[in-house]
Amino acid sequence: MTTTAINTIEDLVRIMDNHPEWVEAMRVRLLSREVLELPQTMARLTETVDSFAASTNKRLDAVEVR
Repeated sequence: MTTTAINTIEDLVRIMDNHPEWVEAMRVRLLSREVLELPQTMARLTETVDSFAASTNKRLDAVEVR
């Protein structure tokens, strides 16, 4: 196992660039579960808003026809 010294933030960035597989491990340790789940939460929110907008538009179209 190779030892790598990290003395500056630039060292850390360089190491992360050289070892992209370490990025996920760092992400899991640095970010809360809620932050890690944001992409899935936003996807569900987008689906809900899209569905709501579609049903609202359908009802408005029906009102305009009257």
